[in-house]
Amino acid sequence: MNKFYDEFENSNSEYNDRLKQYLKDFRKGSISKSNLPDSETLEDMIHLCIVNENYSDALFICDEWTKKQPDSSDAWVKKGLTFLQMNKIRASIACFNKAQVLNPADSEALIHKSYALSELGNQADALTLIEKVLDYDPENEDALFNKGLILEELYDYESAIDIFNELLESDEFNKDACAELAFCFQALNDFDTAKEFFELVIEQDPFDYNIWYNYGLMNSQNGEFYRAIECYDLSIAIKNNFLLALNEKGKALSALGKMKQAIESFKLANEVNPRDTEIVLNIAHTYLEIDEYESAIIYFDKAIKINSRDYEPYYGRGLAYESILDYEKALDNYNFALKLSPESPEIWYAMANVFVTQEKLQEANDCFYYVLKYDASNADYWFDYAMNFHSLEQYKKAIFCLHNAVKIYPNFSQAYYWLYIIYALIDENELSIKYLKLAYLLEPEKYTELLEKTVNN
Repeated sequence: MNKFYDEFENSNSEYNDRLKQYLKDFRKGSISKSNLPDSETLEDMIHLCIVNENYSDALFICDEWTKKQPDSSDAWVKKGLTFLQMNKIRASIACFNKAQVLNPADSEALIHKSYALSELGNQADALTLIEKVLDYDPENEDALFNKGLILEELYDYESAIDIFNELLESDEFNKDACAELAFCFQALNDFDTAKEFFELVIEQDPFDYNIWYNYGLMNSQNGEFYRAIECYDLSIAIKNNFLLALNEKGKALSALGKMKQAIESFKLANEVNPRDTEIVLNIAHTYLEIDEYESAIIYFDKAIKINSRDYEPYYGRGLAYESILDYEKALDNYNFALKLSPESPEIWYAMANVFVTQEKLQEANDCFYYVLKYDASNADYWFDYAMNFHSLEQYKKAIFCLHNAVKIYPNFSQAYYWLYIIYALIDENELSIKYLKLAYLLEPEKYTELLEKTVNN
């Protein structure tokens, strides 16, 4: 949460009308260097455009300002901030660099350049710039706040918390510091403390839709999905058709098993942005979960039309075709997904399962090899590989896989049971009984009768 601009204090309608008239004059070309508004008015005009998400006009004003007053560091800073709002990070840095050349002591340019560098993932240089500002102005609250943000990016939450606690005394940054403290404590899984800070922010500004949304995210992370949905609903009530909240509400409803309602929420989000692949895939996967395979396929098709280079919709569509027993189409989709993501173990695993169903055991084995090549930490993968070796009567290889499964998951009773079976097949009776006993210790109700029969024989 970076404060690019102060709150727009001058809500006087006459003044706003004058700003709009200036904007019209700019568009007509009737503003020259001689009748250029003062810098404060220009800043207000740019801010008015940005709060209305009218970035093209904001940039137009900045261009005119920098053309008519190329030596104004303020003009270049505001142009840089406008580029930041447009997510044109490198262009914003170029503007901040220009402002620095014109006014090396301009702390505002350094602070915003620091933020831009952080957005590019260059937190080390960003922190260096902020420290430079704080060296000659240790009380600079903008710099302190941005330092806290950078420390968050570096996962140094404890140090960030120290800074944001200091800023709680600030009239300007109190609310934002509370919000960042909430995020820090959330990141540390201290949900009770995070909740206290979210509530403090809401007490100050109950109509901040972003805070309600982020409060919802925290509740979702904490497994409090009903409370999360309440937060998302309040966020949506404040900002109609708020896409992020609609999407997260769908996820929370899905977590509660309310699949039809989840689909409704995802579809509302899809109406807001029909080309958001994640939302389309959320709809598709939810249909898949409730066994509505044809509907799932329709939405996987839509996701592919949006982004044909993403493996996930091909993989998902393969799962849907596999579920309706159309194995050839399932394999076609899995193969296409593998072309896009050849090291994805879940795709190789899905292919292996199709081949097992088709009793093509050697083809399944080839797939299981790649499953374990790319993820050797999954006990279920090792177990299924063992079962395929068992079907191929390659018992020693099956035993090797089962031992790997129980190394990963020592309470895997079914794996011990199959060690009992396979050791018996190769006449290793002592080992066979040993593993049956281990299976019995984990699930006595399941294996008591079998153990008694085996020991008595």
